[in-house]
Amino acid sequence: MIRESRPLSSVCYTRSAVRSNRRPSAFIGGFTFSLIAADDCTAIIVTPPFAVAKDGPPNPRRRGFTLIEMLVVVAIVGLLVSLLVPSLTRAREQTRQVTCKSNLHQIGTAIMSYAYPAGVIPFGPDVQGIPPMLEANDGSKATNQIWTGPQTPATSNMALGLLMSRAFAFPELLYCPADDSSDPIVELAKVRQRRPEPGFCSYFYRQLDETTGRGRIENLGRNSANQKAVALAMDMNSVVTFNSAYYRTNHKAHRVNVLYLDASILSFDNEKNPFSIRDEDFFAPPPGPNTSALDARRDQILQAADAGYNGRRP
Repeated sequence: MIRESRPLSSVCYTRSAVRSNRRPSAFIGGFTFSLIAADDCTAIIVTPPFAVAKDGPPNPRRRGFTLIEMLVVVAIVGLLVSLLVPSLTRAREQTRQVTCKSNLHQIGTAIMSYAYPAGVIPFGPDVQGIPPMLEANDGSKATNQIWTGPQTPATSNMALGLLMSRAFAFPELLYCPADDSSDPIVELAKVRQRRPEPGFCSYFYRQLDETTGRGRIENLGRNSANQKAVALAMDMNSVVTFNSAYYRTNHKAHRVNVLYLDASILSFDNEKNPFSIRDEDFFAPPPGPNTSALDARRDQILQAADAGYNGRRP
């Protein structure tokens, strides 16, 4: 009910009067009913749902999100995440690829510095084997081992590890940022603490394998496929499954970076494992009387790397 001293159409009052004379409100069906007393008249103001006063605080009874609205927001956020995560993953892998190539380039510079006085790349020493886990290596086999550990000569640098003995390379340089094993932590501790355990790095180093055997930096000779031997080191990838101790990959074995004699770095696809050591390489019959299946596989990997330098498909 509205009680007026004059027609409602002639009611006039200022905003300040309304604010000072507003009575408690009632809420019915979502509408707000406010009783206003201004000078010589009274009125009822009806405010529709969700309306906000121009000169007052927001309506405290504004509704929140509905379930459908919340699900739409969640779906949009999920879509954005699904678009962004692959891009971030690719960017992270590209960064690791660049850092890996930089490591190999510095290793190439260190090899050149090591070879400068005598003109011979680092190889050896003549390491005695401890069957069945540790094979003998007189410098004629490609390897990623850098620390002899219990093998004779004990606790000595070998292969690429020889670069550390002359301070041409610091140990971290021998580990790829995309090494999927625990090498950077576990293996570095063996070398630094001179433990009686064999130590391995992230890169597969040629030594004198598939060369003339002289190790001359200016000319390593030709491999058994009659290709010029030009590859020096590359990402180590062993996808062996029968023994977890043999499993070691870089870049999840998808790509391989190869260092060459001219200090260039080339990257190759490894999805079909042309540069990987596999299970069958341990169990296949030996191809010759003095060569194991594993030796033959190492030779094939080096030949594939040499071929890649000349633009041939590995």
